[in-house]
Amino acid sequence: MKKSYDFKFLDLQVNRGKTNALNQGVKHASYYYVMCLDADTMVDDDAP
Repeated sequence: MKKSYDFKFLDLQVNRGKTNALNQGVKHASYYYVMCLDADTMVDDDAP
């Protein structure tokens, strides 16, 4: 996947919940916009 997509993998050693994981991801993001997706997210086919 790393060859096809530009992403960072964060290995959070302790499970402190979804909110903490999202906050850590945003903290380490290097882009202005961040999109958070999970198993319940449905992305419209016309989405940019």
